[in-house]
Amino acid sequence: MEDKALLKVVTSEEMSRIEKIAFSQGFSDLQFMENAGESIAKYVLDFLKTNPEFDRVVVFAGKGNNGGDAFVTARILSLKGILVDIVHPYLEQECSSLCKIQKQNLLSTCPNIQFFSLSSLEIKEKDLILDGLVGTGFKGAAKEVLLEAIQIINSSDATVLSIDIPSGLCGTTGVVETEAVKACITLYLELPKWGFFINQGWNFVGSLVRVLFGLDEKHISTASAQALLAMEDGMKNRLPAVDRCWHKYQRGYVLGFAGSTLMQGAAVLSSSAALRSGAGIVRLFYPEDALTAMPVEVIQEPYSLSKFLLEMSRASSCFIGPGLGRNDAIFEELRALVANIKIPCVIDADGLYYIANNPGDPVPQKTILTPHHGEMYSLLQSSYERSMDGCLLSSTRKYVESKKVVVVLKGAPTFIFSPDQIPVIMTFGDPGMATAGSGDVLTGIISSLLAQKLALLDAAILGVYLHSKAGEISALEKTSFCILASDIVSNLPKAFELLLQCD
Repeated sequence: MEDKALLKVVTSEEMSRIEKIAFSQGFSDLQFMENAGESIAKYVLDFLKTNPEFDRVVVFAGKGNNGGDAFVTARILSLKGILVDIVHPYLEQECSSLCKIQKQNLLSTCPNIQFFSLSSLEIKEKDLILDGLVGTGFKGAAKEVLLEAIQIINSSDATVLSIDIPSGLCGTTGVVETEAVKACITLYLELPKWGFFINQGWNFVGSLVRVLFGLDEKHISTASAQALLAMEDGMKNRLPAVDRCWHKYQRGYVLGFAGSTLMQGAAVLSSSAALRSGAGIVRLFYPEDALTAMPVEVIQEPYSLSKFLLEMSRASSCFIGPGLGRNDAIFEELRALVANIKIPCVIDADGLYYIANNPGDPVPQKTILTPHHGEMYSLLQSSYERSMDGCLLSSTRKYVESKKVVVVLKGAPTFIFSPDQIPVIMTFGDPGMATAGSGDVLTGIISSLLAQKLALLDAAILGVYLHSKAGEISALEKTSFCILASDIVSNLPKAFELLLQCD
């Protein structure tokens, strides 16, 4: 899939393979290192301009090529007038040839730069740490001086930028065997690594920033990807087209079957989000006695299969499940309804519970399921585990291929699976979005985008993006501690506005 908004995610071994191909075709590893250092230094200089409170940059340089990148960066920063101190806890004979060259270049051009031992270094809160101890070739457990250096970094209150990957994290498995640097920002080189997003990786990488070092596009195009990382670049292109002459039904007609006496709010959130995301009309069908106070723009009526199917003949999409409850009567209604769905559909919450408990029943075509991890384990008929490991991901992918549905596996990060595609990783959002009703909002957003004629995968990607951005805006306004699901709905217009302003 070629898409400006999607970037290949590779294992450490695959990144090494395509770099070796580039070297065999005449590209210089020394020049690549120089380019990487220049790009990292440029980012650091821009970072310091917007964050002038930092007094110095402390560079932790390892013995391999990651250390070489760090030495190049240190040299450029020092020549630009930045106070740079170096920690390099290795003997000369331990270092790679490229690392030795770049260390000598640093000493030749910046003879007054200071080197500190681990024991003599004092890190202050106003220091900016650049972690270049080990790169994506690292495997196993951090030991001895490497472990000591990582512990010193993590025990400080300083801001930490990691070059390519936090030291101690495996770029392929996302496993940390002893300890790894907890980066505030990871400046990954060319392509993000699979280990960032699985197992423990996401707890260590912080924010992700892409840094280029000159790898040719023809080499990147040959890379075998584990997944695709969604980028903001190009996301605007997924927005539905706007027609000056359309009426409300052409703009998108969404049906919903949601809510119950005890969980009326779920239906409110989904319906409101669908309207706020561009649908021209939303009609909510609710179980008997579950009428609730809805936005005046939402049409409400008691559920019956015949009425729902009649409206489905002219509707554009539907959502099923938020707040329905889990009783035999609802299950009977869902059994009859799900078997007759003919339009694009989002199934969430209690709709997922029904599917998980009736694994033999077919799932409608053109369906998006939006489970969190626990719900996905139920769909897979497996016991719940917290870790985002390869087993859950591979099992979800098999489920998607079997059922021919799209799955939005909600979490941090979120993975979107589609038949015959590698997963798409969404890293936007805020931790405060882990709040009751947030998933109901996402259901409404995606169903609205489906009603506006987006393909299933595009609706899922754009829906998760807009949901996440509205959550980020809510966190800026109210902090991560105070976000409510209704705040996310309220900030959808701002999320759309920001996207429309993108180049």
